[in-house]
Amino acid sequence: MSKRILILLLIISLVILTFCTQKTTSPEEQLLPPTNLKISLVENNKIQINWVDNSTNETAYLIDRKMGTFNWLENFGEVAANITSFADNIPTNSDTVLSYRIRAYDEENYSAYSDTIAWFSTNSAPSNLQLEQIAQDSIKLTWQDNSIGEEYFRIDRKIDEKGWQMDYAHVPADTTHFLDYTTALYDTCNYKIFAVSGISHSDSTENAFIPFLPAPSNLELQALSATGVKLAWQDNCHNEEGYRSYL
Repeated sequence: MSKRILILLLIISLVILTFCTQKTTSPEEQLLPPTNLKISLVENNKIQINWVDNSTNETAYLIDRKMGTFNWLENFGEVAANITSFADNIPTNSDTVLSYRIRAYDEENYSAYSDTIAWFSTNSAPSNLQLEQIAQDSIKLTWQDNSIGEEYFRIDRKIDEKGWQMDYAHVPADTTHFLDYTTALYDTCNYKIFAVSGISHSDSTENAFIPFLPAPSNLELQALSATGVKLAWQDNCHNEEGYRSYL
């Protein structure tokens, strides 16, 4: 038998051996991330995360933690297979956001990550929401950012007696303003602002405002004669029916 044939047979044997010794995982045995994460206060300075175990062959669950604006600390915590809770000692009254994500592990492979869940203390909620009409169809929202490490801010809106528009708008972390465009003249515009990380959010700050036709500005008077005066002003409205002057 030629040397070339022997080499070819050796290669085929190695391929077959590798294929036969590979770990086979049926779809029902695949590592799946935990779901339905919940976070709760156990006692002062201690929280607990609970989840649903969706895997059948994991050897552990690994927990990553992110504190404020720092990077993720991978494998911060670990619990054994089939355990569905993890407790952590943290400053539960701090303005720093503590975020967590979890994945299953079987000594060789990792599942995808779970949703991110976070602890927001009452001190980390935004506050002092102010609303200012800066044009006929524009309301400026400003608030105080009291959290460190939020992912973004969520804005909910409700016009008059209509239902709340959840997730009406998002603005990036550390932003403290938003410009809303609305044609809802003389209807009450309600707003809520939340700090958000993953599937968790802080308490909200709320306020309401009723938009109106803005008054003209920069009124100027020019004498035309002994009995005549010219009035000029800046028009701050659109679609108005007219203007009325009083002497």
